[in-house]
Amino acid sequence: MRYLYFTSLFCVLISVFYIGGTVYAAELFFEPKIQEVGVGQEFQASLMLDPVGEEINAVAAKLSFPEDLVEVVEIRDGSSILTLWVEKPALQNGKIAFAGIVPGGFIGILGPYEEPKPGKILEVIMRTKDVGQGEFTIEEAQVLLNDGLGTPADFQASNFKLQASRDIEVVPIETFPDTIAPEPFTPEIAQHPDMFEGKYFLVFSATDKQSGISHYEIQEVRNGIQETKWQRAESPYLLQDQALRSYIYVKAVDRAGNERIETIESQHPVRWHDNWWIWIIIILGSMIICIIWKILRKRD
Repeated sequence: MRYLYFTSLFCVLISVFYIGGTVYAAELFFEPKIQEVGVGQEFQASLMLDPVGEEINAVAAKLSFPEDLVEVVEIRDGSSILTLWVEKPALQNGKIAFAGIVPGGFIGILGPYEEPKPGKILEVIMRTKDVGQGEFTIEEAQVLLNDGLGTPADFQASNFKLQASRDIEVVPIETFPDTIAPEPFTPEIAQHPDMFEGKYFLVFSATDKQSGISHYEIQEVRNGIQETKWQRAESPYLLQDQALRSYIYVKAVDRAGNERIETIESQHPVRWHDNWWIWIIIILGSMIICIIWKILRKRD
């Protein structure tokens, strides 16, 4: 059921963000393809996508690894080409599962006077536990074209091969503290008959090129930000105020705790005479004026 849910959600979001493309071929592979490390060594492997002339809109897969040989330390998606996660990369039953979309399509990393280059989907930090050989494999993969129909693309998948030995020196991975906020992003209000019974929902996705996005928080309020109103949310998010009269604040928090807040203005601002508290002020003010007037009149 979970797999069917993500597949249907894939197709819906693809139709929302569709821009047409041309069909060729694609490749999913790891970088590096082979690695030899010492026992207890932390190392990283990046899952890459090479469109090879195609325009790709969505990718989903499960990554399997030898649990007796390695353990997953961290999964990073901060520099991923998939900017809209249907299912964020996470460990599930001993496998790393993910599903994501590139709104507008992905044809490769473009540079001046260069052929398009492969793009990174995610990066896995692992640690070897014992001596041996093993493979990091790509399973149940889906690569969909940017044609608005969710058409499966022809692709090939290459596995990552690992060898752990006690004869290889263990070298610590160099790390740098993340003090930079997530990149600016643009939340969007959307509506689709196949999602949330046709109600308004919010789509958002931020990028953090250092530690990656940890989570999002949202508040819908008629006035300014209220620190007690934040609540965790995931995209797509069903809006509580279907009249779209509230200001919507979306906070992206990276894994180091850095934050960025983006705002969507009220689509239908509340008119002054629709605010009950203004009427209370007017009534109380009128009563006070009447009382003062009566007191002054008695003195006269």
